[in-house]
Parts: sequence; C-alpha cells; structure tokens
Amino acid sequence: MMTALNFSRFGMPTPSFTHTVQSVTYALTDINQYNRKDLSQPVSVIDITNKAGFDTYWLSNQSGDSMIVTLLTAISMNAGNIRFVSESHKGGRIFDLDILDIIPEKLNAEKNTLIIIHLMGSHTKYRDRYPREFNSFSEEAPIINEYDNSIYYTDYVIDKFFRYFSVNTNLKFFGYFSDHGADPRQMGNDHNTTHFVFDMVRIPFVAGFSDKYLQENTAIASTLSDHTGTCFTNDLIFDFMLAVMGLTSSNYYHSSYDLSSDDYSISMENARTLLGEKMISEDPEYDMVVE
Repeated sequence: MMTALNFSRFGMPTPSFTHTVQSVTYALTDINQYNRKDLSQPVSVIDITNKAGFDTYWLSNQSGDSMIVTLLTAISMNAGNIRFVSESHKGGRIFDLDILDIIPEKLNAEKNTLIIIHLMGSHTKYRDRYPREFNSFSEEAPIINEYDNSIYYTDYVIDKFFRYFSVNTNLKFFGYFSDHGADPRQMGNDHNTTHFVFDMVRIPFVAGFSDKYLQENTAIASTLSDHTGTCFTNDLIFDFMLAVMGLTSSNYYHSSYDLSSDDYSISMENARTLLGEKMISEDPEYDMVVE
C-alpha cells in the first residue's frame, strides 16, 4: 500500500554556494552562513542521527573517488551504510535512477532510518544525465534543451524514489532540494562563481509528510504552512532536519535557523548566498519568483 504524503513547496530557496562540496557540506552540518562556525570541526546530521540510534544510509551517484579529499567525503563516510552506484554497476551508462538498484531490499522496520540520496542531477554535460527517451524539449538552443531534458528526468527520478519508499517503507518524511542551480547559457562555467548570475542560486525545495506525522507534530505542520513563502537558504537544512526527526534537544540545534520553528529568523533582509558574500535581496527577480 502506498503511503500518501502532504507536500509543501517553499517560496524561493537559495543555496549557500554554487558548487556541490561547499553547498552540501553546509546543508548537512551545523556550519552555515550566519553562524560562521569553524569548518575544521563540523557536526553533521549523520553524526547526530547515528548517536540517536538511527540507521543511516548514504546512497550516491557521484563517485566516492572524486570526493576523497573533501570534507563532504568525511561526512558521507560516517553513515552506517554507504553505497555508490559506480561500485556495483554492471557497465554501460549510469543514470540517477540506477540508485534504486543499491537501495537495501529490507530496511529495519523497528528502527528510525535516515536515507540521504545524492544525485548527479544536471551537472554537465547535461546530455549525459538522462536516457535518450527523455529528449522532450526542442524549441530552444540545443544546450538549453539538454538542460531542460535533464531536469525533466530528475523530476521523473524523484517521483520513482517517492513511490518506491511509499510502498516499501513506513515513510514519514520525503524531501528534495538541489545543492545549487546553473546558467546553461554559460557552458563550462554554468555554476562558476567567477561568472556569477542569480540563476546559479535558484533551486527547488519540497518537503512531504505523512498524515500520521502531521497529526503527531501539529506545531511543525502549522509553522511550515505559515512559512511556505519565507526566504530559506539550504545551509539551514541541518536544523530543519533535526526538528523533523525530533532531535531538537541536541546542543547543535538552533531554532532560529529552523524553518519549522516560530523562532525562525531568516528573511529577505538578512538571507545570504555565496557563503555569506551576497545578499539574496540583490536578485532582481526575487519578488517575481516568490509570487
């Protein structure tokens, strides 16, 4: 039986940076653009859920080898279960949907479980990110069509993941956010800060909760409903996820950074990107996108 979730899409989410390693590191740890904590000693959502007795999984279509010397590697390697598509694939091209093949057949129904799935998404070259049957766009320049096709495929992949977990697990929460955006018109520099445009920091963020979860967490449900149009940067995923998982007693949780809290303090007046160097209010299309 498929678990029905109640989804919310949030106004104009913005990444903390235009590159994966920094953006995902900030998203999954207690470091953010506002507290300026020391990067040498991050505490991740994986660390805290491990300590709380969760089963933790890191499933990725981005090669472990390519991130060996980064802080993101250290974060992912703390998961109790780590799997990369590239390590088990039987040859041929690899796509994000292949992550379905590395999901454990049986998860421990008696334990809380956190599964983090790291997609390749729309990283260049765009035409390498989707099967040929997803060639659906043809009205723009070829590079724009390829980028749009890659996003179309990502939508399909996310739907497949949602359906899988809805049927095969006791799903309480399902969320998706991008680590950064892109400007496909700048091929080769599509998310390079030296060629910065605001398209590089416009991303989606959606969150879905089961009926049972919302019934048991009415305060979170009410506050999130009030905050759907609120400015949010993805380096605050950490505090949001701790709240969602009931881990707000952690010393690393701060309600002022938690989108599901009445104490949430980030707004267009103080929200930032590029690791704090640029104000989101400088985006000339901000108001249009929020509406």
